[in-house]
Amino acid sequence: MAKLRFILSDLVQQAEHRPEQTITKTLPHGLAVSVTVANGKYYLSLSRPDTHPSDSEFKTVLKYWPRQVTETPAYRTFIMRGRYCMAANWPITQQVTQ
Repeated sequence: MAKLRFILSDLVQQAEHRPEQTITKTLPHGLAVSVTVANGKYYLSLSRPDTHPSDSEFKTVLKYWPRQVTETPAYRTFIMRGRYCMAANWPITQQVTQ
């Protein structure tokens, strides 16, 4: 899962440098991961063209999220523009630089 950690790190860094712009990467097997930083929050969206992302995919993305997530955020599912989506948001916490 080192590759997933790298992909998420890149997405988050791009989103942090481009506030209010959605940055998206489609992973193998068709899962699209979108990240937006706005209003002091991270906005995460997972989507597929044919079925909703699974709960385990959501948990895996959070497990490899490159920033601190203090508690697992609630998500909602919906269909938008023909894609099955799962979305959540949570406050950005202060980062400790090592």
